[in-house]
Amino acid sequence: MRIRSKRNRPLALGLALVLANCSQSTPQKVPEPEWEALADGSHLLLAELPDYSSIERCFPVARGFQCLTVGDINPKPHGSWLVVNTETRSSPREKRDRPIGGGEFTGYGCQIMIFDRDLREYSVTETISSKHGTLRKSEFVSQRLRNPMPFSKQEVEDYFEANSIDPEDPWLNCRRVAQLVVEGSFASLTSSDLTLETFASD
Repeated sequence: MRIRSKRNRPLALGLALVLANCSQSTPQKVPEPEWEALADGSHLLLAELPDYSSIERCFPVARGFQCLTVGDINPKPHGSWLVVNTETRSSPREKRDRPIGGGEFTGYGCQIMIFDRDLREYSVTETISSKHGTLRKSEFVSQRLRNPMPFSKQEVEDYFEANSIDPEDPWLNCRRVAQLVVEGSFASLTSSDLTLETFASD
């Protein structure tokens, strides 16, 4: 009786795997989202993923571009968790030093929690942070009868100066951005209703 050698079995198995891999189509690379120039002179970038979406809107200013970034890190039909930032860039395509909503930062921070868009139930949490952590915090809740006053632009800038904070993220009018999103939608940030004054002034 002839006995087949087992020595070539690993070689045959490896060859079969190689051939199987070759027969599979090469995965297609997901194209990078592209910036869109809008009629008002601003630039818009939309990014859509199953569990994350973001909008970046950059407005031309004397020193470059003032950019608003809103990342929805938990998109749902009736609710969202939005992380909002603003910064000055030399061009809209200038890459951020840190991912949206991630990592430690110094300056002004804002998060918007939309609990029920239909009922307009939401909260806005504002923070002022240094490299040592959060120094001040204010929370607005739409259904609460008494809410603290929002941080004003002058108040935040005075606090930065008094505490020697060189902010990575400057102040923005986060409650106004929240109203625009809650009363409209996430897509409202792409419309002409959003101007530089919407989030850069009291």
